[in-house]
Amino acid sequence: MKHPFRPLFERVNRTVLGIMSGTSMDAVDIAAVRLTGSGESMGVEIIGWVEVPFDLELRACLSETISCGSATLKDLTLLQTRLSIAFEEAIREALPTMGLTLSDIDVIGVHGQTIFHHPEPAHIAGREVTGTLQLGDPSILANLVGIPVVGDFRPSDMAVGGQGAPLVPYF
Repeated sequence: MKHPFRPLFERVNRTVLGIMSGTSMDAVDIAAVRLTGSGESMGVEIIGWVEVPFDLELRACLSETISCGSATLKDLTLLQTRLSIAFEEAIREALPTMGLTLSDIDVIGVHGQTIFHHPEPAHIAGREVTGTLQLGDPSILANLVGIPVVGDFRPSDMAVGGQGAPLVPYF
């Protein structure tokens, strides 16, 4: 069976959206880039960058969730979905300002909103582990926009011994 991303891997040119919201929790940052080739010879052309502010109610909810340090599982679960919807809304608002449509986008990379990050090993259940938690689910977003979405960059980096900043060494 052919991997569903294989056609994307085989293309010479890809248009990619990168999405994240930072520690200020004030907006969704969206960058559109055109990637040419791959590996060390990959070319990157910036198409555009847009910042779409969070609505005040969502921003307040994020701030309260992060600052209280004791959100319920229900709150985290529902906020995960709400952030995914906010990312989808931001994409739909940002694309026209960059002269793009959803059909122009090949793949989306979403960092999510970090709500807890603990890169130093801590003892839990008999093991030393590190951990990080970002909200905004790539699967939900992919279903909302109909485009492949990749994510979970911080946990993947930490799983192989990194500090949860996987792009820093690359650039």
